Amino acid sequence: MSLFISKRFFSFTRTTCNHFDTFKFVERLEKQHFTRQQSEAIMTTLRKVVSESMTDLTKPMVSKVEKERAVYMYKVDFAQLKSEIQLLEKNDFSLMKVENERLQTQVDKLRQRLREEITRSQANVRLELNLEKGRVRDEASAQDIRMRETDTRIESDIANLRTQMEAIKFQILQYMVGTMTGAGALFLAYLHITNNIIAMSYPSGGFESFYRNPYPKVKNFLDSRHAGHYKVYNLRREKQYDLNRFENAANYPFEDHQAPPFDTLIEFCQDASEWLQNNENNVVAIHCKAGKGRTGTVIAALLLNLGMADNADTAMEIYGKERTDNSKGVTIPSQRRYVEYYHYMLRNRSLYEGNKDKSVQLKQIMIHAIPHSMKDQFKCQIFDSKEVCTYNETSNNMDVDYSVDTMTINNITNDLLNSDFQIYVLTQLCIKLG
Repeated sequence: MSLFISKRFFSFTRTTCNHFDTFKFVERLEKQHFTRQQSEAIMTTLRKVVSESMTDLTKPMVSKVEKERAVYMYKVDFAQLKSEIQLLEKNDFSLMKVENERLQTQVDKLRQRLREEITRSQANVRLELNLEKGRVRDEASAQDIRMRETDTRIESDIANLRTQMEAIKFQILQYMVGTMTGAGALFLAYLHITNNIIAMSYPSGGFESFYRNPYPKVKNFLDSRHAGHYKVYNLRREKQYDLNRFENAANYPFEDHQAPPFDTLIEFCQDASEWLQNNENNVVAIHCKAGKGRTGTVIAALLLNLGMADNADTAMEIYGKERTDNSKGVTIPSQRRYVEYYHYMLRNRSLYEGNKDKSVQLKQIMIHAIPHSMKDQFKCQIFDSKEVCTYNETSNNMDVDYSVDTMTINNITNDLLNSDFQIYVLTQLCIKLG
């Protein structure tokens, strides 16, 4: 019986999961004086109670596999959630970045527009200020120039009046002597530089005829002495007349105290030379205002053109000796220089013909022995052969270098120049350089 029970319990233990050793529990009960049946009954009852209790305890619990499966699923879910959160964060960050870049672009555009508006406004204000300053400066300069020109003209007129008053005294004496002798009241007003070249003062009318050559007497003299063989050349730009007043006449005008335009000088010499060469009895009567500086300049050039002088100095010396008492006929530097230019042209005519139509650009002006007034502010103007102003700047806007007695104006930017051009430096007195 006991063997059967043991096998049965052993068989039970093999197929049933017990939570304690039933066989030892039965043996202990037997040692406590329980019978075998009582021990087995107690053990069976206790086993059922423990099994039910364990079942009740383990019913809400899961197995390790299920736990691992659940943990794995949780991990998968958490990984997916994390991935979705990261993706959402990445998308949100990208959207925020794009929006931020868009806003930054708009801000940059607004900032650029604001900067452009400020720059445009500043440029407009500067332009208006510069235009106004330039206009005021030009008006002031023009006013100063007019005032200086007026002062210079007044001083020149006063000097001329003084000279004319002295000349009047001499002319009155001359007129009286001429009237009394009945010969030539024009002895001193008419001077033969050569047999066929006459230098004289302007054939005047009205009050001016009292101290210059009266037009009727000039015409009478020429008609009586050289009828049909004379030609009168007027050099006065400031006072031209009808060429029909004489049998033959021509105007080659240029400014007083200035050298003639080189083209004008060449045309005059060609015309006068052709007239003289047409007939050996032909004469030319040349005058400006007083018949000295301008007249001497063209006569000296004519002497060179006719081959009556070897060089410029000789030509001017011939004129000076015949025209004045002190041999100082042509004294103004620019007029003397143009006679030298003409002589150089005659000796190098092919060089002149090959380069006369070329243009130049003036880049630098150098002035020696500068007056004190030019060490302060001054104005420089350049006029081309057509008297168009191509350069007009104040010293504040020019690149000017000073040495002890020399001033150099650099980087002059102006239009191309050909033929003659004139440079004016305007200070308290107007200085003409050439």
